[in-house]
Amino acid sequence: MPGHRPSPPAAGAPAMISNRDRALEEAASWYTRLLEEDGLGVEAGFDAWLEADPLHAECWAQIAGTARGIAQTEPAHREQWNKPLRQTEEHARRARTSKAVHRPVRGAWRRISRKSIAAAAVAACALAAIAPDAMLRLNADMLTATGEVRNVTLEDGSRVTLGPDSAIDVDYAAKERTVHLLKGQAWFEVARDPTRPFRVEAKALTATVLGTGFDVLMIGDITRVSVAHGRVRVADGSATRVLTAGQWVSAEAGRLTGGDGRPAALGLWRNGEIVARDGGTIAGVIDELRPWYGGHIVLASDKLGERPVAGFYRTDDAARTLRNLVAPYGGTVTTITPWLIVVSGG
Repeated sequence: MPGHRPSPPAAGAPAMISNRDRALEEAASWYTRLLEEDGLGVEAGFDAWLEADPLHAECWAQIAGTARGIAQTEPAHREQWNKPLRQTEEHARRARTSKAVHRPVRGAWRRISRKSIAAAAVAACALAAIAPDAMLRLNADMLTATGEVRNVTLEDGSRVTLGPDSAIDVDYAAKERTVHLLKGQAWFEVARDPTRPFRVEAKALTATVLGTGFDVLMIGDITRVSVAHGRVRVADGSATRVLTAGQWVSAEAGRLTGGDGRPAALGLWRNGEIVARDGGTIAGVIDELRPWYGGHIVLASDKLGERPVAGFYRTDDAARTLRNLVAPYGGTVTTITPWLIVVSGG
């Protein structure tokens, strides 16, 4: 459940949904119908909707294109792929293969069969968990799957809690200890050793421990270091800051910002909660939610993504959290399959 949320639009003010957002919702609905239903009536209805407005074709291409992109990635857990695959292949065999559906995309016509639509939908369902790419596997000493939180004790006694869909590379030497955060988020409780400084490197940020417990996040466009207790020196090129309990610094789009917060609110992701600070956005919360969700979340509205939010959001029910997140702004959440959610409106 969220904590506090921004106030909704003023009473009596209608929630404005753009034509594009409405078309995306309709495209998502047609996507589901074409997968689950059969018959000339469904096909005729879809053709009529598609030809009614060029925007419909553009939005259909966006929804279907997402699924086709997903189809290029093999799921990590095949047992979650095989069943829907068999079901949809059977559905495709029953479908009318003699009729092709014409879809205009940016002024051109593209022929895609009903079977292709079903295959694309299967690809969306297959996103129960996506394997990290080969290079990440080669470079990582430790990594986690979607939704997995892993506790690790390093050789010097330092403890790491690795967030979901995250990876680290540990590089210990005689006079220094370095951990590279390759992806995701990690919480560190560092064993004190003045003769061997402990550093965490995450993109452009380097955090050097001066005896502490702290959190490092590298998700989406944001890289952030937050300190729960003790002190951490954070360097970003020529800029250096020393953080104490409750303080944080974030690098985003080449800009370094920082602030103060409650130490008790740090690291709550270890208990399944995302904390959106003042200045947070819907897009930022969705980025942090994605590693917890075993599928694909599409944010179809940039305007909605830029809306400010602050509060606490659970990670164990993605659809419910997304509804709570976007409802104050009139946003909508469409679950196309158990592994594909489209967020639009606002």
